[in-house]
Amino acid sequence: MLIALDCGHNAPIADTGARGIAFEDELARQVIAQLKPKLESAGHEVLLVAPKSAQSTTESLRTRCNNANNAGANLFVSIHFNAFNRSANGTEVFVMAPTSKARAQAQDVVDNIAKLGFVNRGVKFKGFYVIKNTKMPAMLIECCFCDSKRDMDLFDPEKMASAIAAGLLGVSVQPKPPLIDHEEKAILSVTSPTLLKPSTEQSYEINAVDMKKIEVGKYPVILLADEEMHYSVKFENGACRGEEWFIFQGHCELIDKS
Repeated sequence: MLIALDCGHNAPIADTGARGIAFEDELARQVIAQLKPKLESAGHEVLLVAPKSAQSTTESLRTRCNNANNAGANLFVSIHFNAFNRSANGTEVFVMAPTSKARAQAQDVVDNIAKLGFVNRGVKFKGFYVIKNTKMPAMLIECCFCDSKRDMDLFDPEKMASAIAAGLLGVSVQPKPPLIDHEEKAILSVTSPTLLKPSTEQSYEINAVDMKKIEVGKYPVILLADEEMHYSVKFENGACRGEEWFIFQGHCELIDKS
């Protein structure tokens, strides 16, 4: 199979990427450098389609599509990094529509990247230029957010490339173990009133009766895991004793761990 790999943006003069804690252009190059040999070692031919420079964004995008179309590529994969005022994080993959022939692979890719510890924002549908104007199944991968400290702390180009390659090849990678893989006693210091949740889902996605309000204060807990910007804890006393709950890290901190 001939795979067209598009190193998102990376066309000096007219087409540069997002800027955050790191530059999208550089991050995409790091992933492509690791991804290309992984796909080739699996027996696939890889064509890099990004132009070396462009006078306009339209020229940059058109060249990528033309290079893939003219070569008769079987699959088009565009590597990008997101940015959103430092207020979002996670990974997502775009395909043209729910009926896209690349949808199943896109789902495998985003699921594999999420197993590295990134929030799974899912497969989404949008007619980006490079998806709409290529003749083969195509996807655009937003690996993570380059302006998110959480995502940049997690990001490793080799692991990201391995997750993408595995998804494209239909292989499932092993999930990242919890950041804390054993139980620890700690004091949970709640800094503003918030809700305890049965999962890391957004509060509006959970039935209100399944959540409990917790006030400012310090609570003895057993820390079970640290994931997706939440702590998983069991309370050692009080009304919630022995129950496992998730609490958003923005409203609390853990102290006196032992």
